[in-house]
Amino acid sequence: MHCKHVQRKLDAYESDELAPQVRRLVDEHLRSCERCGQALRRLRKLKGVLEAAPGASLPAGFAERVVQKARRRRPAAAVSSHSTLNPLRWWQDNPAGIRVAAAASVAIGLAVGGLLGANTWSKAPQEKPSADPVSIYNLDYLGDAPSGSLAESYLALVSGRNGEDK
Repeated sequence: MHCKHVQRKLDAYESDELAPQVRRLVDEHLRSCERCGQALRRLRKLKGVLEAAPGASLPAGFAERVVQKARRRRPAAAVSSHSTLNPLRWWQDNPAGIRVAAAASVAIGLAVGGLLGANTWSKAPQEKPSADPVSIYNLDYLGDAPSGSLAESYLALVSGRNGEDK
């Protein structure tokens, strides 16, 4: 691992939140890199200082006063009927030039999308990639994703597992 990657993972390393294989790689790097070892020691020192610092206390009723002030400042227009999107109303409220530009943009977008996607239906599905998608697409920061997370789902999609277990 490179120093840049290790230093991004030091907080998760210190909190014991890394996957075992990633933790081993960080351990190996820390044994051989004095600069990253110093960064870990500084992080531990900072955590100690922050844990020892007294917490700030808020005056009684502070949250209620903030909410009341925010409600008074909220403009009346924010509560109007325009809060929902109505395409027909947008179409009627805008001048003809803007409507023509919007229609042209939609037509051009559909045409370009159709041209770019024309050959996608005729190709046979590819076999599962032989290499690890984490290394192919430089997704090493997702390699230590916890089970059931959005990152793990994304890795399953790019690796073509389609819901299969690892």
